[in-house]
Amino acid sequence: MRTATSLFLLLAACASTTKHAPETTKPTAPAEARPEPAKNGRLEKARAVLDAALASPDLEVRGEALAALGVSGRGDALARLSEALEAEDGKLRFAGARGLSHLRDRRAARAIAVAFRKEQGWAVRMELARAAGACGASELVPDLRKALKDPRRDVAVAAAFALEDLGDRAGPTALARFGNPERKGVPKEGVDRWSRKVLGGQKEGDRTLAAKTLAEIGSAEDLELLEPFLAATESDLRVWAAAAVVKLDSQKRP
Repeated sequence: MRTATSLFLLLAACASTTKHAPETTKPTAPAEARPEPAKNGRLEKARAVLDAALASPDLEVRGEALAALGVSGRGDALARLSEALEAEDGKLRFAGARGLSHLRDRRAARAIAVAFRKEQGWAVRMELARAAGACGASELVPDLRKALKDPRRDVAVAAAFALEDLGDRAGPTALARFGNPERKGVPKEGVDRWSRKVLGGQKEGDRTLAAKTLAEIGSAEDLELLEPFLAATESDLRVWAAAAVVKLDSQKRP
């Protein structure tokens, strides 16, 4: 009997030990590290080129950079170009207006209208008229109609094109009266092919104009062609190559 009792207690103890034995925890496989997105060295270099030019003490360099910034469509373009319209120097106001005409952002319409009404320089007024048409500054229609009688033909023609862009019939009527002049600054058909040949060394030509053209109407396939010119010795060539890279890089990204 004692033997049976002892055997029972031993079995019970074993059962209890088995029941409360700690579970073995399987080691967790280390999570795979997520690869960091690859840095776009070309884009970073292009941004740096633009920033350096925008900060230049040379007004010519800074002005060219402002115009190029508008073509690039970079996120800070609207604010920088609108601010340039209030610059003391007319060259910077001119460049700001030109940049906005490239940017074609309707949020700039109010700033353009304010600037046009107080501007005295004819060249800046001409650029502001173009920007008004490009950015949809409809509130300037009465002012642009008055500008059709500006003694400077370039201002009057720019006002006529702006009115046409804004859907005002006074624009086409005035353009007919002016002899239907050609609109300035519009790339001609085939000039993109010419630009690629110039930058590729297959043809002689103005490389700065070629880079500017590709900034306006190039494609993402032109990025490799443009990249070497980010280190060009000519400031304007560097700036327009940078603007082209910034703009075209955004086209290849989803």
